[in-house]
Amino acid sequence: MAAELILKLAVILFAAKLFGELFKEISLPSLLGELVAGIILGPAVIGWIGGEKFLDVLAEIGIILAIFLAGFEQGDISELLRHKNTSLSISAMSSTIPILAVVLITQYQGYTLLTSLFLAVALGATSMGVSLRSLASVDETKTRVGRTVIGSLVVNDITGLLLLTGVATYADISLGAGGSVGQQILESLGGVALCFVVFYIGIKTIPRLTHNFIDLDVEQAQFSLAVIIILVLAWFASTFGLSSIIGAFIAGLILSRSPVFETKTFHEKVLSVSYGFFVPVFFVMTGTYLEFANFFANALRALLFLAVITPLQIGVGYIASRVSGYSDREGLLVGLGMLPYGEVTLVVMSALINLSQTHDALSRADITGLFSTVLVLILFTVVLAPTLMKLVNRYLK
Repeated sequence: MAAELILKLAVILFAAKLFGELFKEISLPSLLGELVAGIILGPAVIGWIGGEKFLDVLAEIGIILAIFLAGFEQGDISELLRHKNTSLSISAMSSTIPILAVVLITQYQGYTLLTSLFLAVALGATSMGVSLRSLASVDETKTRVGRTVIGSLVVNDITGLLLLTGVATYADISLGAGGSVGQQILESLGGVALCFVVFYIGIKTIPRLTHNFIDLDVEQAQFSLAVIIILVLAWFASTFGLSSIIGAFIAGLILSRSPVFETKTFHEKVLSVSYGFFVPVFFVMTGTYLEFANFFANALRALLFLAVITPLQIGVGYIASRVSGYSDREGLLVGLGMLPYGEVTLVVMSALINLSQTHDALSRADITGLFSTVLVLILFTVVLAPTLMKLVNRYLK
């Protein structure tokens, strides 16, 4: 059994990098290639991978490290929010208007409120990686357009993770965790409050405490300390009512303030371990959830979401930017920067699938169908955003 898992892990990594490279050659994000690798290796095609708990644990560590890096790379959020009024306005509107639209559409289609809320949170999150790549294609990463989009995405990431925690708490209550509803709500709120108190103390104290580890002679002691902090905060958040990725994100913010870990060398080490091993496992294992049953209907539903969400996201960015004095071209680029979906969307949908595996009240068939819809929607948006940005830049510059 162990030998077979080792072989599967080797094949997963090989397929992830092979398909990732192939997709980058056609100017698409490598994560799409990794998802395709999972689709091929999973039950939808070959059926060789799927259901292994060990691989699921590695995938969970992968997304924890990916979200940690997102927090670590933000560093000084105040710098990103230099255009804070515009960024906060865009983030507030893009975190509410599209979400409400998705809830209304899915409720009309007959899905449960819980399923609708998970999908809405998933489609309220934007991929920072895809957006940055799209902005780079039109040389806008270091302009006020780029700073505005990045600032909005930072707030969106935090908002999305908090909304995921709220929906997960609602799931625990609505699916019958036992006890009175009022008691469960109080316990959840108390756990969340405790987490934020601990995180605040950690932000204030951990950067100074880690300084004591600079002189340790044990091999890679500092790196091990970072991994310990990441995993403990992820565990703490998960145990006391928040998503584990909230703890990972906070760990990133904390360690970015430490003189021990703010070096380029440390960042490269984490990046190598994360995207060289754990993160590809997450995306491949996520791809194994895809099913081709009713695929045509799922693709049509993805087009419906695209038709509704695209003008809303672009409109939100455009209006907020124009109010702040941006040009038509800048406003459209900001709106397009809020369009593509990616990592956080997949995290939320994976959480919904995991929930459906343990609760009969959630239809497994409906949720895997929605997951297929989301995968198609991600493909649409990661192709659409950079293409439309280039057209806007060409004709309005």
